[in-house]
Amino acid sequence: MDKRFRLVTGKTRIDGQEKETYGIELVNGGAVGCRQIPDISTDKKKICHWIALMNALDLSELHFQDVVEDILVGE
Repeated sequence: MDKRFRLVTGKTRIDGQEKETYGIELVNGGAVGCRQIPDISTDKKKICHWIALMNALDLSELHFQDVVEDILVGE
């Protein structure tokens, strides 16, 4: 089954200002949105870096949640 991770965007309010947020979506076998973790960070570059690593290393979907938790702990 062909899977990949990609960027998702959203919006949130931080200190009264609307900010763009970024998360990660797992696309599995062409089924868009089969698993998504939105609003991980406001740092697009950081999330794109993690997505590139996850795709390059062919991260198992079983570890998707754990990796995102590690990203958040590392902030």
